[in-house]
Amino acid sequence: MNIIKKKINKFKYNENIALNYFKQKRLDKLFNKNYENVYPPNLKDLYFIYKTIIQFKRINILEFGCGFSSLIIRKALSENKKRFNKINFEKLGLNRTFEHIAIDDQQKYIQITKKRNKEYILDKSVKQKFVFSQCKMTSFKGQICSEYEKLANIVPDFIYLDGPNLNEIKNHKNNINLSKNTNFTPMSCDILKIENLLLPGTIIMIDGRGLNSSFLKNNLKRNWIYYYNNFSDQHFFYLEEVSVGKKNSKLLTFYNS
Repeated sequence: MNIIKKKINKFKYNENIALNYFKQKRLDKLFNKNYENVYPPNLKDLYFIYKTIIQFKRINILEFGCGFSSLIIRKALSENKKRFNKINFEKLGLNRTFEHIAIDDQQKYIQITKKRNKEYILDKSVKQKFVFSQCKMTSFKGQICSEYEKLANIVPDFIYLDGPNLNEIKNHKNNINLSKNTNFTPMSCDILKIENLLLPGTIIMIDGRGLNSSFLKNNLKRNWIYYYNNFSDQHFFYLEEVSVGKKNSKLLTFYNS
C-alpha cells in the first residue's frame, strides 16, 4: 500500500482553503506582501509542506535550501511539539527531538530567512539551525552531480529538498559545471550519501526537480515507496522497512497511529 499517496491525496486544496489554514496559523500576511530580491511564497507548495509534517507527525527535519519553507517547517514542527509534549521520545529511540537544520550555499538568503523567522515566530522551543555550506561539482557512482561540502549532524525523519539553486556551484567535473549553463537542472547527491543512516519511516519531499528526483530514485538502495503528486509538482519517498529494533518499532507505531 502506498501510504504516501493515500494520505497526500486526502489533502483538500484550493486557494481559499490554504489561505484560511494559514490564517489560523497567523501566517496569512506572508501572502499579502510584495517581495524584492527573493522568490515570492508559493501558497500551494507551503500548504503541502505544512500538512505533510503535521499528518505524518514529523519530529526532526533536514532542509536543503532555505526560504519561506524554513518558516513553514519551523511552525509545523512547533505545532507537533505542542501536540506530542507528553510523549517520552527517548523510549522511541530519539534522544534529540524537534530540531530543524537548513543547509544553504548563500549567506544572503540565510540572513533573509533568519530575519523573516524572527518576525513570525514567537515560540522558541524548536531548535532551528542554519548551516552555510558551499556547493561543488562531484560524481556519484560515475554520474556527474553536485554536493554540499558540509552536511548536518542530524537523523531526520523528514527531508525537504529544494536546494541548491544553480547559481554558485564551485569547480568543474569533467569540464561540467551546472551553474555555467542555464540548460542544466539541479542534480544533487547529498541524500544518497546519508541514506544508510536513515531510520525506517523517513520521508523525503522534493519540490519539483523532476530529473533530480529520478536520479535519486534510480540510486537509492533501500526499500522506498515513491509517489509523484502531479497537482503540487512534488515528489515523495517513504522508507518502508521493518524496524531496526524495539524502540524503532514503537516509533513506527507512533507515526502510524
